[in-house]
Amino acid sequence: MKTTTLAVSPHLVRSAVIALLAGLCLNAVSVWSGVRDLAGQYVGIWTNITFHSTGKAAIEIQVADAQATLTFDMDGYVFGMMDPPVISMPGTVNGDTILINNAGVGMFGAIEGSIDAAQGTFAVNLTDIPGGSIQSVTAVGAIGAGVIDLEYTVYFPRPSDPYNPAHGRMLTTLVPHFSITSVKRQGDNLLIEWTGGEAPFQVQACADIHASGWTAVGSPVASRTATVPIGTARQTFLRIAGH
Repeated sequence: MKTTTLAVSPHLVRSAVIALLAGLCLNAVSVWSGVRDLAGQYVGIWTNITFHSTGKAAIEIQVADAQATLTFDMDGYVFGMMDPPVISMPGTVNGDTILINNAGVGMFGAIEGSIDAAQGTFAVNLTDIPGGSIQSVTAVGAIGAGVIDLEYTVYFPRPSDPYNPAHGRMLTTLVPHFSITSVKRQGDNLLIEWTGGEAPFQVQACADIHASGWTAVGSPVASRTATVPIGTARQTFLRIAGH
C-alpha cells in the first residue's frame, strides 16, 4: 500500500493550501538525475512466447545514495510455480549505472547484471539456480521514458529442442509518483485531488500522525479526487491510501 499525507486544521485551511502549493513549487524545480530518474514501481505483464503463457509482472527500483534494490514480482505459471517468490536483486550505484553482482540470493542462485541510465539498457543473468529444473535465465532490453521492455530466455539443463530455450517478453510501465496536488475548501468540506498510485483509493484520517489509528473517511474511490468534511478537531491528518 502506498500513501500520501496532508495535515489539516479547520481554522488554518488557507495556510495549509499555501504551504502545499509552496511544496509543489519546490518539487517542480527539483531535478533527479541518472539512475534516480528510473526509481519507482513498474507494472505490466510477462508473456512466455514458447509456452503460450502470460501473467502480471511488477518491477520496483529503489535507489538510496550508493545503494539500489530491484525486485521482480510475477504471478501466473512462472518457473513451474503459480506464484513464485519475489526475486530481490541488491546492487550498487556507480555513476549512471546500477551494478548487480550477488551470489546465492534466495532461491534464484547467482544474479549479475546492470542498468545503464545513460544508455537506457537493462541486462541481468541468473545462474547456479538451485533445484536443477532451470539452468539459467537471461533478460536484456531497454529502460527509459517510464517503460521497461525486456526479452528473456530460459535455458533448461537438457539438449536443445523446440522448447529449450524458452523465449518471452516482459513489458512494464512506471506508476506515476503518488502525491497530493490540490486542496480546496468548499463550504464545510475539502476537495482533495492527487496524482499517481493505483486505484482503488481510500481517504483516511487520524489526530496523531505517529499513531496507528488511521480510520477510513467515506468509501473507496476509483478517481483521483475526494470530498471530505473539515470537522471540528484542532488538527487532523488526512492521507490517501492506494496500491
